[in-house]
Amino acid sequence: AHILSFGKAPPIGNGCTLTAGGSDAIGHLTWGSSSTGCTITFAQAYGAAPTCVVSSQTAATPVGYTTGTSSMTFTSVSATGLLVNYFCSGSQ
Repeated sequence: AHILSFGKAPPIGNGCTLTAGGSDAIGHLTWGSSSTGCTITFAQAYGAAPTCVVSSQTAATPVGYTTGTSSMTFTSVSATGLLVNYFCSGSQ
């Protein structure tokens, strides 16, 4: 069985590039050259901050994140070119 994602698409990235086909609920991003962070703005705000799972595809590079109703911000100590996956669940 597969979990299907029905989030609004696409969110907008600032400091990162989102892979085509992503949505508010699930996606992949590539960190740009900004060392200050990466923020995605959801296409449709959630009713409350969603619960999210974030993982780095780059070994030994931890990624911190915070969520709000309209955006999600990622932080990392070594970010340029970092590949990140996210999965969020909540009511929109």
